[in-house]
Amino acid sequence: MRSIGAIFEILGTMRRLLFPFAILMTLFSRAQVSTSLATGVFHSEVYVVNGSSWPVLITVAPKGKALALEGSQFILEAGKEMSIASYTDSLDFVSPVQKMTVTGTVTDRRGKPKTIGVLMMEKRRIDDHRHQWIYEVMPAGGRVGFGF
Repeated sequence: MRSIGAIFEILGTMRRLLFPFAILMTLFSRAQVSTSLATGVFHSEVYVVNGSSWPVLITVAPKGKALALEGSQFILEAGKEMSIASYTDSLDFVSPVQKMTVTGTVTDRRGKPKTIGVLMMEKRRIDDHRHQWIYEVMPAGGRVGFGF
């Protein structure tokens, strides 16, 4: 059985041997990332999914001039999915949360409009230069309940 001092000596030798290799791998991987980002165009597609059991009026409004998108409103039936935007960035992927506001409105039993939760739930990477972003209408209208 080896002593603790011998084990630390072996670990120190391994660290000295692997440290230059780790530095080279870090530098090489950074060079790859920077060249791929500098040459790419990044395409994003934005969808909204109605996870509730009732039709929802979806309102899409751009934030400032960050996106060449006119505000729109449409009714999304229960369980359906619809594309709401598509845009291209030149430096990196930018979340649609920074580019647009998506809200949902339903009519309650008394006929009054009620705003419900529409949240950014998922980002799917299709390939290195294409992502899909998915907003989802919350099934319970955005409320969280605790049962005891």
